[in-house]
Amino acid sequence: KSLGLVESGLVEIIVSFYFWEASSLFTPARRGRAIAFLRHPIDRSISMYHHLRKVSPAVESMSLLEYAESSFCEDNWMTQHLSNSFSGPL
Repeated sequence: KSLGLVESGLVEIIVSFYFWEASSLFTPARRGRAIAFLRHPIDRSISMYHHLRKVSPAVESMSLLEYAESSFCEDNWMTQHLSNSFSGPL
């Protein structure tokens, strides 16, 4: 924001994983638009489970339920970021 990138009119696209921070760059005079490609968090977790079963001996013998209840199953960072809620499990 301090660089005045949006106000300069020199850019047409800003790509960022940080939605809320990027949206703060824009003003009513220089409005932004957002495009998001999202994957359902459960589909993503199931996909990660299948991947980890191939590469991690600790996950290899786990059922999907055991994986979901284990420390290997992550809280989805992007879901937390888009919902602007960074505390507690999703």
